[in-house]
Amino acid sequence: LYDFCHDRKIIPFRQQRWCTADFKVAPLHRYFQTPCFVLLGIDAGESHRAKLSSNKETENRFPLIEDGIDRNGCIEIIKSHGLPVPVKSGCWFCPFQRVSEFKKLRRLHPDLFCKAVEIEKNSGKILLKTKTLPEIINEPDTYLFEELSYPPCQCGL
Repeated sequence: LYDFCHDRKIIPFRQQRWCTADFKVAPLHRYFQTPCFVLLGIDAGESHRAKLSSNKETENRFPLIEDGIDRNGCIEIIKSHGLPVPVKSGCWFCPFQRVSEFKKLRRLHPDLFCKAVEIEKNSGKILLKTKTLPEIINEPDTYLFEELSYPPCQCGL
């Protein structure tokens, strides 16, 4: 997705989720052996995201929503099986991320944050609604612990 956006000088677009359609949904549909149920892992706390879809080949199902399991319920299930709780999934330069998530990306993965900055510069557009990524990083933050401050990165922010 990064190379696709970079080469075309574009960013994922908030109003039309082509990146989800082209890079998640379409590849899965090529993989399916139809007819089949498509089990989507959207938790009950995000049921507004569930889109019912049924045709001759596939039918979307939402087992977590159907069983009333929210994110905390998912965490409990994962822990009860002795597994580590993964981070919430999503693309690292998704325009639907919160400012806090981009700040966390800058702190934990400065290399990826710099690539997100490059996507913005290359496209001439911004990922967030009102500010560029460098602008959110240059906003004053106060941290109780030094390890939460931003480490140096290749892009010089």
